[in-house]
Amino acid sequence: MDILLVNPGTELNSKKKYNREPPSGLLCIANYLRLNGLDVKVVDAEDKKLLHMYLDLEPKIVGITCLTNTFNKAVEIASEIKRKLNNTKIVMGGPHATFMWKEILEKYDVIDFVIIGEGEYSLLELYNSVDNFRKIQGLAFRMGDEIVSNGFSAIFDVNSFKYPERYYIIPNKYEVASVIVNRGCPFNCSFCARQKLFREVRIRNPENIVDEMLDIEKLEYSFIGLYDNININQEVALKICKNIKNKGLKIGWGAELRLDKLSEHLAYELSSSGCQVIAVGIESADENVLKLNGKYQSLDMVRKGIKNAKNAGLAIQCYFVIGLPGETNESFEKTIKFIEELPLIPGVDRIDFFMATPYPGSRLFENGGSEFNIKIIDKNWDHYDTEHVIFETEHLSLEDLQELFNFAKKYQKAFNGE
Repeated sequence: MDILLVNPGTELNSKKKYNREPPSGLLCIANYLRLNGLDVKVVDAEDKKLLHMYLDLEPKIVGITCLTNTFNKAVEIASEIKRKLNNTKIVMGGPHATFMWKEILEKYDVIDFVIIGEGEYSLLELYNSVDNFRKIQGLAFRMGDEIVSNGFSAIFDVNSFKYPERYYIIPNKYEVASVIVNRGCPFNCSFCARQKLFREVRIRNPENIVDEMLDIEKLEYSFIGLYDNININQEVALKICKNIKNKGLKIGWGAELRLDKLSEHLAYELSSSGCQVIAVGIESADENVLKLNGKYQSLDMVRKGIKNAKNAGLAIQCYFVIGLPGETNESFEKTIKFIEELPLIPGVDRIDFFMATPYPGSRLFENGGSEFNIKIIDKNWDHYDTEHVIFETEHLSLEDLQELFNFAKKYQKAFNGE
């Protein structure tokens, strides 16, 4: 085997497991490498038997992706692999590695390289030049006692192939498949690193997206989720719906999108093409909190979007963030009142509360003290899962935030009937 790509594990914030496939980013990298003649597989590290079966094939390179809250697990996996295959080069990538590359290479000698940004081009070049890697764009590495970075990787052409061919990449049977509609984000929310990780917004060909969904349907998945904010370009979202209807897709699917940009027309097109649920980030019902954190959306437009969705028969999953800079007891009360005024149906729709988390690469992490006057009090990466209080604000202490979050989770469970 040439390259093995490893996902440290997939789990909900509640730590309940669910049978969801590895990140779409790994599938895309694997497919690009396959199209360039390499033997590549993707595996969930929790499937120990399959992981070690692949390791027995002695891959030249093992790439491990990680989120912030899976970083420590990723290091454990890297250490285990290095003990078994001392000559295999281990590359770490993903959002956490992109922004913490220097610390990773300083502290963890089992990691040979870090890819900064998107992995397709850099990983292929590394495979082809593993003994002459010093000029590879997007690569960070050790040079004696020095830690060297060649900057961000090149921007990947998301339409360079139609879709990842899962059948050849991941042999496991999964229930839920994720399909990426775009890379990058035109917005600048304080709590998100996406706009820095993917430095340019690129949208996939709508026909390719639907062909990928049809391919997934053949593999007996039960559901498909489309990501991320599929209506940042409404015409693309409408073309996806049109293609789904024209090609007769039967599998259930849902999508993440912007509520303030959900027109009546698009809502009905989504519903009539088989969309079952939309996932939307409302975050807060205090417009001052939204503006301070770069979430520029009108609450009136959010209400209109929800009305459009419900009139079209769509279920809605609403996301809210607790403890953003500017949050107070009064702003939280506004959010609860806002929820109670929405035409959401318990048992059909659901709400989810998440704790504000300063992920590396986000403005909360990089400018938290100077821009937002927050104080990070927890530096255990395992806790960066939106379920722990990580920082205090100028208005709310750790105890205050924990109390709000506890109430919010009880409210969530009552609404969702959990």
